Amino acid sequence: MLACFLPFFAAKAELPVPTLAGRVTDLAGILSDTDKSHVEDAILALEKASGGQMAILIIPSLEGDSLESFSIRVAEKWKIGYKGKDDGAILIVSRDDRKIRLEIGYGWEGQVNDARAGDIIRGMGPFFKEGNYAGGFLYAVGKLSQFLGGGPAPDLGKSSETKRSVLAFFAFFVLVVIFVFMFNHISPSGRTYGGSWGSGGRGGGGGFGGSG
Repeated sequence: MLACFLPFFAAKAELPVPTLAGRVTDLAGILSDTDKSHVEDAILALEKASGGQMAILIIPSLEGDSLESFSIRVAEKWKIGYKGKDDGAILIVSRDDRKIRLEIGYGWEGQVNDARAGDIIRGMGPFFKEGNYAGGFLYAVGKLSQFLGGGPAPDLGKSSETKRSVLAFFAFFVLVVIFVFMFNHISPSGRTYGGSWGSGGRGGGGGFGGSG
């Protein structure tokens, strides 16, 4: 009889995949509205420069689930990247577990291998340990943009840079993007997420310690 209940409990252990709410889905509430907007604009700039797509998911806790299996389920449901190109990335952060994972689509594997994904995650850690989540996400987006050939990554340092320096870099980044938009008459509206994503895409995971 006990064996009959095991599949039920196993299924309950899987954390449900949330609905895609935009470029940043913050279910843990770690970003202010202003910071969230800054990160979303940075992702938009990366997308325009690379031609691909990126999304960030922040959850309160994995609730005992595996970050790797959860991230694969998110990738399969959200399908970030364009159909036939798989040119996308999903950055997942679990606040209470202090874990980070970056899933890379097939189309970006050549530019962002496992080692580079690890570099991005390790670079985020010092910002997160200081409670500077916006800085960590901006670092990740900038570094990913550098690897994809969309421009240099921001030199944000490891642990001593302030949030002001992060946002100063971002402000310059956005001004450049706005100029490009105006020059090319590109409208940012009507954005549709879609495409195909395989679970075999590159992925890298890690954690961040300390308080904050």
